[in-house]
Amino acid sequence: MPGSTHREGLDASRLPRRAAQAGLVAFGLLAGLGLGEAAVRILGAGPGANVVYRENYRLSRDPALQYELVPGSRDGTSRISSAGLRDREYAADKPPGVFRILLIGDSIGYGFGVAQSDALSEQLERLLQPPDAGGAGPRFEVLNLGVTGYNIDQIVENLRVRGLPFHPDLVVYAYCLNDPQEYSFELEALKAQLANAGLPRGATGLGRWAAKSRLVLLLRTRWRARHLPASAPAVPADPQWQRLKDGTYADYFASLYAEGPGLQRLRTGVAALHRISVESHVPIVTFVFPLFMDPDHYRLQDEHRLVSRMFSAAGIPTYDLLPLYRTMYETHGFVFAANALHPNAVGHRLAALYLLQALAEDGAIPRPNTGPLPAFRSPRDRMLAEIAARARHAAGTGPG
Repeated sequence: MPGSTHREGLDASRLPRRAAQAGLVAFGLLAGLGLGEAAVRILGAGPGANVVYRENYRLSRDPALQYELVPGSRDGTSRISSAGLRDREYAADKPPGVFRILLIGDSIGYGFGVAQSDALSEQLERLLQPPDAGGAGPRFEVLNLGVTGYNIDQIVENLRVRGLPFHPDLVVYAYCLNDPQEYSFELEALKAQLANAGLPRGATGLGRWAAKSRLVLLLRTRWRARHLPASAPAVPADPQWQRLKDGTYADYFASLYAEGPGLQRLRTGVAALHRISVESHVPIVTFVFPLFMDPDHYRLQDEHRLVSRMFSAAGIPTYDLLPLYRTMYETHGFVFAANALHPNAVGHRLAALYLLQALAEDGAIPRPNTGPLPAFRSPRDRMLAEIAARARHAAGTGPG
């Protein structure tokens, strides 16, 4: 009929307009989602109870590791390497003429709270291989195997499965006094976050984006908390941070080294490191970091001595960093600490300078092409004065 033909013509003429409108709506939705995602990440508005995000950590298929870093995930302006290290890419086959060091540990080795470039491994590598060294002397690589929240069991396993394939010449253990504990807040937070978000694994396309989106994670977590409160697992409180907050930390850390599970875990870990060193013909050294608490009346010297004796008895040279940080505190306060457990960038610099001196003097590394090494075993020497000046500058309290 004539009328129907006319209506069909009108409908057909509207199709391009409707397609354009649909495209604008789709563009607007995508732009809104993008802006929302950016705002959540910039403002840090993700789930506030958790210190780990899904794109950086994942549950591990290795039952001894339990969780691990996600290869290729974003880490500030850097990325986690394809091998799952908080570091740049390294060839598994060590280049000729390179002396390769592995830094193992937990959040201190990882560099929690500082950029990759300010972490201990990076600072030590730059000191060993200064830009103006040219081609003279040995070349050094320092690989960062630290993972936040790992205990000594996980640290040993990470060295075995992820570190040894890089054929190291030396392993440096950045030891934290909480390494014998079993509880990992990071692991429990990750489990709770995965459960609360309720996102399927193995998703593709839009589902894959949703699984990595902090905006989606935030919205789903809040929705589930409101509508499914009974099914949302809570993250257990971290006992060490509770004790640090209420001032009873000395009792908690002492309990880790009393006869019991913590001390047994430490014994097992030290024995495992000794076996790895013997079987792989790779020396291991340990640097013990203190807690940055009560430096005038520090209450964990006995635990430091116990750790040093245990590692030394297994043939693993051990260095205690407590005198270094205590001396810096006496002159400049806590310019080196991010919090009670973690050094800031200046604190990592202090440790790197100490490691350089100790490793070179004791023959653990080839003599680096850094010029004369100043005596650094005595806290009040020229090197410490240089470090103190850098610390004052970094803290804004004086000229560098």
